[in-house]
Amino acid sequence: MNANYSTAAAAADEEPQLNPERIALLAKLRGGALLPQLLRAYRDQSAQQVVQIEAAVEANDLQAIGRITHTMKSASFSVGANKLGELCGRIESAVRGGEPLDTTAACAMLRHLHQRVLEEMTALQG
Repeated sequence: MNANYSTAAAAADEEPQLNPERIALLAKLRGGALLPQLLRAYRDQSAQQVVQIEAAVEANDLQAIGRITHTMKSASFSVGANKLGELCGRIESAVRGGEPLDTTAACAMLRHLHQRVLEEMTALQG
């Protein structure tokens, strides 16, 4: 499973992480005022979630990993961070389904994608 995450990390560096259609839609809401608010809230909450996931991985708390990735998945999709949302969904499914999962590699990939999403969000806000 490590190879899958390494390949995905390399691909993540080549592809946009935010869905442009979703960002354009959000930018139209409330006269453009909603997008900056959503991005700021996502940035703050997702940073906390990454720290919580890392702590849960360290503690081997699979239930917490599943719960936090579920929440992060929904938030990521709502702001157009679809690849990060998909990764959270895969981690959540594996944990809840009792599938083998290299939580350390998955967490590293999650952190990598999250960083890329934050970089794109910062660029959007100029």
